[in-house]
Amino acid sequence: MAANTDPVTMVDMEQKLREDPEGAYRDYALGRFVQLQNSVQVELNRGLAPDEFEAFNRIKLAAENAQAIVQIVWAKNNSTSATAPATSLPGLL
Repeated sequence: MAANTDPVTMVDMEQKLREDPEGAYRDYALGRFVQLQNSVQVELNRGLAPDEFEAFNRIKLAAENAQAIVQIVWAKNNSTSATAPATSLPGLL
């Protein structure tokens, strides 16, 4: 029996990134995560209780990681090695 070598899609976003050679969906997704990150940063700058600060900071980190993941998945499936971004995440929760 031959092994199945077809890529497995975990989420709809991954499939959309695979089918996005022009980068339009990538840019849309990145923009949404930047908006989230900026909104969270506004709240962090206003000052929060320590437990709220930690929760908001984790959301901000998740948005940063999501941006990196979008870039990695898109580049793996659509770009040349000359335009591929770094493959490291900003940090892990």
